[in-house]
Amino acid sequence: GDELRVWASFVEIYNEQLRDLLEPSGLRQETAASSLRIMDHPALGVIIPGLVEAACQSVMEVKKLIRFGLKKRVTSATIMNNTSSRSHAVFILKVQRLAGGCERSDSTNARMNLVDLAGSERHKAAFVHGATFKEGCAINQSLSALALVIKELGEQQARSHIRQRTRSFSGVLPGTPAPPNMEPKEVVPFRSSKLTFLLRDSLA
Repeated sequence: GDELRVWASFVEIYNEQLRDLLEPSGLRQETAASSLRIMDHPALGVIIPGLVEAACQSVMEVKKLIRFGLKKRVTSATIMNNTSSRSHAVFILKVQRLAGGCERSDSTNARMNLVDLAGSERHKAAFVHGATFKEGCAINQSLSALALVIKELGEQQARSHIRQRTRSFSGVLPGTPAPPNMEPKEVVPFRSSKLTFLLRDSLA
């Protein structure tokens, strides 16, 4: 029969720095966090080289990894919340299905991002300052970048529908590609934040 393989990763985006929440060391790995980088691989898509990928055999193992990572996530007390999340967290599941078992080379791969976003913060209402103020600014900036990306993707889709309808009214068969010089170049700002870059393959 077919064989199913699952790997889990857990990454935190804190002050626009990546932190591996499945790092086995009990330390927060401040220096190691700065070495993690998001890369755009031509075949694999968005990846983070060096991020722990833990093999999972059961749902219980996945839940155990989530609990382990959450204990290492950065929280802080504010006037609005005693345990306010000071970061975004992305739990990544990679699934590989081997047709006919491990002896066969045919495989289907999938990736799922489970995202826990920190809430946007009104600095005056929360009475934050110092490091907490800096954390709030980073949170708000990345949330704004995410909102902008989603808005741009929606507008691109709407413009695409309008162009298709316009061409159909002009007698062009549906699905016929437009001449290269007539297709506008539209760039979505995925790289404006670590969060949007990491989620690019899920959002696009």
